[in-house]
Amino acid sequence: MENDIQLLVSIGLSEQKAKETLKNAQVTKNLKAAINE
Repeated sequence: MENDIQLLVSIGLSEQKAKETLKNAQVTKNLKAAINE
């Protein structure tokens, strides 16, 4: 989970927003897929 937070922060999200985003599994999955393309 810490790696996911770091990943989302690296694309410009605040740490708090990253944590909120991780609460939504579908959004997290879609974001990670887009980042890894």
